[in-house]
Order: sequence, then C-alpha cells, then structure tokens
Amino acid sequence: MLSGLVTVHDEPAAGDLNRLAMRGPDFERQDGLRQRAIEQMLVLDSPSEERFDRLTRLAQNVFGVPMSAITLLDKERVWRKSCAGVSVRESPRSDSFCGATVALERMVIVEDAREDPRFSGLRPVMGEPGVRFYAGYPLRDPNGIVVGTFCLFDVEPRTLGSSQQDLLAELAGWAQQELADSVDTRRAREVQQQLLPTSTPQFSGYDVAAICVPAHMVGGDFYDYALFGERFGFCVADVMGKGTAAAILTATVRAALRGAARRISEAPRADAASTAAAVLMSTSRAVHRDLEKTGALVTVFTASIDKASGDITYADAGHGLTVLARLGGDVRWLASCDLPLGVAGDSVWTDRHATLAPGDTLLCFSDGLLELFGGTDEALDEITQLVLCNPDPSQLTAQVSELTTRRLLADDVTALAIRRRLLT
Repeated sequence: MLSGLVTVHDEPAAGDLNRLAMRGPDFERQDGLRQRAIEQMLVLDSPSEERFDRLTRLAQNVFGVPMSAITLLDKERVWRKSCAGVSVRESPRSDSFCGATVALERMVIVEDAREDPRFSGLRPVMGEPGVRFYAGYPLRDPNGIVVGTFCLFDVEPRTLGSSQQDLLAELAGWAQQELADSVDTRRAREVQQQLLPTSTPQFSGYDVAAICVPAHMVGGDFYDYALFGERFGFCVADVMGKGTAAAILTATVRAALRGAARRISEAPRADAASTAAAVLMSTSRAVHRDLEKTGALVTVFTASIDKASGDITYADAGHGLTVLARLGGDVRWLASCDLPLGVAGDSVWTDRHATLAPGDTLLCFSDGLLELFGGTDEALDEITQLVLCNPDPSQLTAQVSELTTRRLLADDVTALAIRRRLLT
C-alpha cells in the first residue's frame, strides 16, 4: 500500500495518474504550464553536473538504496538530470512512478510495488531492474509548478519512517534550489549576452568581428564598440574573477564606459582624437568606489580609429593584450604601464597612438585566450601566428571560437579583431 503522504485508497493506478495529467481542460492547462516551465529551465538533455550528482549519491548512501534520481517530466518521457545507480537517462512517462508523484503533487511512497495493483504493472517492476520500493518527492520551479521529482528506488520492499521522509523532503528542497539557480543563471547569461553589441556598425573600409565566451554560465569579460562620427570606438575589458559576482560588476563597468565614451565624444574640444585616456579617467571616477568596496580590479583596453587615416588613439589600463599585425608580417604589441581600474582613485592614464595601415589586423583579447595557449610567453607567439595566419576578423574569431570547444575553459575568452581593408 501507499504510505507517507499518499494514503488514500481510491487513488488511480500509476498509468492512469499519468494519463489524467493530460486529460481535461484543467489537467491539460497544468501540463502545458509544466512543459513551458521545464523548457524555460533549459536543463533538458544537458550534461551531468556534479552539484546534482552529489545529491543523488548522498541519497543513495544515506538511505541505503541502490538507486536515486532527480527527474523532470517532459512530454512523453521522464528525463533524469542526475541518476545514481541508474544507467538509463530517460524512460516513458506513461510507465513511471515519477509521473504519479508529479500528478499528485505530493510525496509518494510505494513500499512493495509488486503487491500494489496501482504500480505492479509498470515495466521497471515487472522487468529489469525489478523495482519493489519507490519514494518520490515533487520538485517545483520558482513559480511553484511541479516539474519533476527527487526519488529513491530499491529492489527490496521497505518502509520509510517519518524522519527519513523529512530527510527526503530536505534533499529534494536542496535539488529544487539547484534547479532554480540553474534557471536564474541561464537567464542571467541571456541578459549578459544581450548586453553585448547585437550588430557591427558599418565602418567603411574596415572589417570587424568579436566573440565572448564565458568560462561559466556568466562571466566578467566583455567587448563593446560604437561609431562616433568618423571614428570607430571600441574596448575590451576583463573584470577580475569569473561567474555571477564578476558579471554583476561587468554590467556596472560597461555602463560607465559607454556613458563616458558618449559624453566625451559629444563634448567640444580642440583635439577630438584625445579621448581614450579621458574615457578611462571618467569611468574610474564613476566605478572606483564600487570596485574598492568589492576588492575588484578591471583591465581595459579602449581605443578609437580614425576612418580616413587609420590612426589609433588608445589607452591601456593594465590590459596589455592587444597585438597589431602588419601586412608584411611585422608585429607590434600595444601596451602601457598604466594601472587597472580599481587600484587607486587618482590613477592617470595616457593616450598613445598607432596606425592601422591597409591590410593590417588588430586583435585585442582577454587573458582567457592566453590560457588556451598555455599562459606562457610562448603563448603570445602562438597568438601572433594565429593573427598572421588569419588576418580576416571573421576567420580569426571563428578560430578562437573553435579553440574554446577543445577544452574546459579556466577563464572567460573574449577577442575583438579589426582589419583595415586593402585599397583597391
């Protein structure tokens, strides 16, 4: 018989419960809401994650059961985000214990499935692995919609006392929070990606391409660019750290840089080209207190290019990762000894100059790309060769993107490439 929170003797059979979840206006509406909720989580068919796997392993050990799983109820299947002792990642929804838990929206405990007519006909009971005991606790999304279960299985009949039921509920709550964090993090990544430029300004005579790949779901790198009359302004920045904390500061620094560049470009002055250092100083005034309180540093390379002459006016705040590859094969690294943002509130940055001649390519990148090549001085030589062999910005950033798929990223990878076209 069912024990725990399911004790009503006229409950329908497990298969009937699964079918009821898709029958009638109310059930269809609830199932539609559940399906949308699961799809918005962007978790289905994702790889295994240790933060979930450690929960199912813990349940396996604490309860002394051979199998434990975190499941999501998807359309016609039950999909397992984590499964300890279970080799199959999915099974038919209509032939599952978890469908009953989701349909009832409360804990379900089956002490001996072979002796319970509501569950004895399920394939996992009749065949392999020969399930006799099941306990499932519903998992809800942040809006309270039941999307799956935290469950235990055994091939021997057993009971689950009240203290063990409380423990199962606690572990389920932990798993539920991890799922909620997944939703929040994925939404944060979507927002962060939307804050990157969505299109490249048409800068006649130049080709531009960029890429930003966070090491985690969100990151601390970003790039930006915009047209200011006959000049093309751009920057690459790297907030110290990775993950959500760095992402929060990234949004603050990005907004400050954008605002400073806009104000300075619109202000009348004698030398309109001398803007890069002024942008950094204005940004520092806006964000230094926040960076000081959080103990964060930000490296920034910011510059603008004059369309007619190819003159580059740049300022480097501790970044030091910008290479200018000449058409003939010569290379110049654009760097300075100036400090990152966040070191001192009275820091001063200096405008420097270079020229992007026809056929030249400039690549500004974060240290995540350096790490992909080993992080040594030799890595700089390899990146130089990468630019010389791929002078077209689209091809160059495509190569960087391909490199990020070859290994687990230790740091965010950002790269912005600009090439001045050959005169025709």
